Amino acid sequence: MASSMATFFSDVMEGQGKKNKQMKRGWQNGLSSPTERLSSLLSSSNFSDLTIKFLSKKLSIKILSLLMQVHRLVLAMTSEVFEEMLLSSSSVCEFQELVLPDDPPEGFMWLLRYMYCGHTDLPCEMIALQVSHLANKYKIEAPYAICSKFLLRNLNRGNLLEFYNAAVLLHNHDLLRICLQMLRMCHCEVLSSQQVCRMSLEALKHLLTQRLFLPSEVVIFRAAVTWGNAQLSTHGMVNTPANLRQEVAELLPLVRFLTMSCDEFVRHVLPSGVLTQEECTNILMNIEPSENAPSLPSVCSTIRQKRERFDSSDIKCTQLPTVLNPGKSCKVQMNEEQTLISNLKTSKTIHIQKVWCECQRFDFTATVVDAAGEMLEFVQSSKKSKEFERPVTLGPSMACKITVNAAGLWYSELHPFKVQQDDVLLEGEHVHVYGKSPKIYYWFSDDY
Repeated sequence: MASSMATFFSDVMEGQGKKNKQMKRGWQNGLSSPTERLSSLLSSSNFSDLTIKFLSKKLSIKILSLLMQVHRLVLAMTSEVFEEMLLSSSSVCEFQELVLPDDPPEGFMWLLRYMYCGHTDLPCEMIALQVSHLANKYKIEAPYAICSKFLLRNLNRGNLLEFYNAAVLLHNHDLLRICLQMLRMCHCEVLSSQQVCRMSLEALKHLLTQRLFLPSEVVIFRAAVTWGNAQLSTHGMVNTPANLRQEVAELLPLVRFLTMSCDEFVRHVLPSGVLTQEECTNILMNIEPSENAPSLPSVCSTIRQKRERFDSSDIKCTQLPTVLNPGKSCKVQMNEEQTLISNLKTSKTIHIQKVWCECQRFDFTATVVDAAGEMLEFVQSSKKSKEFERPVTLGPSMACKITVNAAGLWYSELHPFKVQQDDVLLEGEHVHVYGKSPKIYYWFSDDY
C-alpha cells in the first residue's frame, strides 16, 4: 500500500512540477477532444484563478505545505459545495487562495484528476478511504460510489476495523453491512488485534452496540483497554489508571461485566485499575446476585444476557445433485480457471462461507452480480482455510458465479440444478467434478 501511495503521489507531483511553465501559443493543437484539453490544464497554470494550499504533517512524503493552481469553474462543475464556496456572488473575488488544512493532499489530488481527467483508478485502500471522505464532504456522488466498490472488493480481515471505522464516519451503509457480515466470522481475532487502536471513539462505540458473537465479554473489555492505551500514547499522556479511566469512560457502560464469571473479572478487570476498588467489589457481589448485593455503580451495564457465541451448527451444507451423464472431459493446465457453479440464485439472502469439491486444494473465486449484471462482490478463498476471505452475500435479486483454479481432467458442460434445504431454494448450473458434486456451506439470518 505504501509503495502504491508513493508512486501515485510522485506521478502527480511530477505533473504539478510543470505548472511554472506557461503553455505556448497553439497549445490546443494536437488535443483532439474536450477531455484532453481539460486534462492538459491540470498540468499547467494556464487560466488558473485559484491556488489551493494544503498544510499537512501526515503526508507519506515529507512535505509540510503544497500549492496547487486550479480553476474555480472546474471544481464548481463537479461539486455544489465548491460552487457555493467559489462562485457565489459574495466569494468570486473575495480570495485567490483556498487553504484546506484538514484535507489529505493525496486524496484531494486524486479527486482533481477525476475532475479534470475522468480518472477512476484507485491505487490503494488508503487513497480510497481518503477520497470517500472528501467525496462525502464535498457532495460528489460518482467518486463516492467508485470508492465504495473498491473498498468492498479489497475488504479483508487485516483492514476490517479500519474500513468499519470509515463506514461509520461516512454513513456508508453498504460497506458497514459487509463489514458486519465479515466480523461475524472473526470477532475475537479482529477485536484482539491492534486494528482497534485505529478506530474513532464513535466507530468503536457503534461496534460494541452491534450483535457480536463472542465466547466471553473479556474480549470486549480488553479491546476497550487496548484502545484507551493507544489514545494515551497518541496524546502523549502518562499511562496511569486514572488517565486510562478517563479515555475509556464512554466505553465502559457498553461492557457487560455481569456476564463475566468472578474468575474472569478478577483475572482481567481488577488488575487494569480502570475501576475503583469499591466499583469492583460491588460488581463482583452482583455477578452472582443475592438479596444483600449492593447497588451497581453507574459505570456498569445491567445486562446479564451473554452475547451470542457463533456456533458452527449455524452453518448449513447443501450438496448439489449428482450428475449421471457429465458429458465430455477436457484436460486443463495447472491453475487454469474453470467454472464450477454458474448463475447461482437463492430464494432468501444467504452468506456463503466456502465451497467444496474434490479439487479443493485449489483457490476459489466468487463473483456476485445484481439483476442488471453489474458486479457487486468479488471474493477469493483463503489459501489456508479455503473459506472465502469474507462471507459472500447472495440475495434473491442477485446471481453468483463460482470459479476454481483447476488442473487435470475437467468436465466443462454445465448442468442445471434446483435443491431446497431449510426454506432456502438454491438453483443454477454446475459441472461434474471427479465423481462428486460440489457442496455449498452457508448460513442465513434475518438480522443480516
